[in-house]
Amino acid sequence: VCFVALMDATSAEAAGAGPAGGRSGAWSVEVLKGYPFADPRRNSKVPKLLIQRMFPHARYSIWADGKLQLQADPLALIAELLWSRGKQYALSQHHVRNDLEAEFSKLSAAFTGELSISKEFDAQRVAWISQQLKTYKQERFPLALGLPDTAVLVQEHTQFTNELGCNWFREILRFPHGRDQMSFTYAASKAGGLAPVEIFPKCYFVVAAAGVRPPASDGAGVETMIAWLRLTQRRGRALA
Repeated sequence: VCFVALMDATSAEAAGAGPAGGRSGAWSVEVLKGYPFADPRRNSKVPKLLIQRMFPHARYSIWADGKLQLQADPLALIAELLWSRGKQYALSQHHVRNDLEAEFSKLSAAFTGELSISKEFDAQRVAWISQQLKTYKQERFPLALGLPDTAVLVQEHTQFTNELGCNWFREILRFPHGRDQMSFTYAASKAGGLAPVEIFPKCYFVVAAAGVRPPASDGAGVETMIAWLRLTQRRGRALA
């Protein structure tokens, strides 16, 4: 089992690994450079949604946002959420809301409230998310299909999960308001549907991860952290 933290230089230095990366406890710190976007929230979506492209030899991966710390054995999470249920992808139910319209209403208010960045950008984000909801309605996409929490992502690297990740990232580019919960079920449906996906109860999320303070003092330079596993299977046994 390998643990890799993906950070920018500021966060890596704050974590004690130095601006070029290195080790920080059990984590191998990799410093990401050449960000495609000015918004760090959008930059964090590149490794998060396209993790198969970053680690093409990994069989399974577990992503945990930088605000979280894994509390459970990664292999146990994979066994419980994927192997025992015959699934390829697993993530939690949203902790509060369960449909896209409710999330739209919450985010529209939050973009001009606790998630405010600037008056001009706030208005642009509200416009983007409004267009997203309008587009999905025009396509007759079922808005009550479910709303996940995307802070912890457990997946087997398969053709389905690869296509899901690519679809999901395209939605982030199409509606760049910086939040990914709104587009997960849409991306999964375009990859073939939710049958290979386990949206597990909120209580499992509490067991799997706990909130932590970000390593950078002001939080501005914090990117997302990832725990990933590279496994091979031989005669039905998983070998780390």
